[in-house]
Amino acid sequence: MDYYFIDYENVKNLGLEGIEGLSENDTVIIFYSQNANTITFETHKKLLASKANIIFEKVNIGYKNALDFQLASYLGYFIGKTGEYEATYNLVTNDAALSVISRFWSRKGVVFSVIERIADKTENAFLAPEIPETAVKKEDPAEEQPSTDIALEETAAAVEKTAYEAPAITLENEEEIVKITEVTLVDEPKKNKPAKKVKTKDKEVTDPELEMKLEAVLDNKEEIPVIVKIIKQYKTKQGINNALMKQFPSQNNQRSGEIYQAIKPLLTDKKGK
Repeated sequence: MDYYFIDYENVKNLGLEGIEGLSENDTVIIFYSQNANTITFETHKKLLASKANIIFEKVNIGYKNALDFQLASYLGYFIGKTGEYEATYNLVTNDAALSVISRFWSRKGVVFSVIERIADKTENAFLAPEIPETAVKKEDPAEEQPSTDIALEETAAAVEKTAYEAPAITLENEEEIVKITEVTLVDEPKKNKPAKKVKTKDKEVTDPELEMKLEAVLDNKEEIPVIVKIIKQYKTKQGINNALMKQFPSQNNQRSGEIYQAIKPLLTDKKGK
């Protein structure tokens, strides 16, 4: 049994190469943040094809090396909680500083390796207690533009590996399936664009009772007529969420997310989680 802990901010799609060759006895835990939360279509297909148990962990950021600290903490918790000291643990990263984790657990008698790709283990079948000295930690992952256009949250929902119960923190907002969209990371957040007008041949949709409920949870009253139409038009929560993202575009879909969270308690009659 092998466990793979992925430093996705550092290795991105390259680190997941080889995941399609893992077995149902293997587990992959992907640590990602809002600075690195997209994958390519090719990686998306490999994740869906993999037999391994796949867990997604979205970490909090805001401080230097925030993901590294949370990954190291989780890794120690995971080994202690499962008690599987005979298993093989693999840290997938290109960060030379994290090699100290390998040395620590090796002294405890745990089989531990640091590799740059899952394929380094599956193809070459060797353990690397330390990664090369030439490996360099990227100081600011946000400076790189990801050549990807699938949100990791959507892949997490599609994988649905329900057979394995690991001591894992629940993926934040995992019940919300987001629209496939290209995420562009920039230094300065873009200003929210004004809501687009809904083009429709139908007559204006009104629901006084729904409008009163929305006024109680939303600050911008001018947006309410558009939101009423979206709620009345779509039968599923996913459809409403996708429509909000299209109607209220903003950096990382922040505005549509705020609206969806506010109105979600009013969507009990809609299908979906």
